[in-house]
Amino acid sequence: LIDCGASRHFSPNRELFKSFSKISPKPIQCADRNSIDAIGEGDMEIELPNGNK
Repeated sequence: LIDCGASRHFSPNRELFKSFSKISPKPIQCADRNSIDAIGEGDMEIELPNGNK
């Protein structure tokens, strides 16, 4: 179990997504008060250091 404190995760690499749908750009405020636009949403599978997915 990994708890990074985030309820959502982001990736700039669309190839990592198993599914992906474009959305209207949605601003996301970062911890440093800058913002980036989310341009899609979907599901991705990540591999943990122990090999679990």
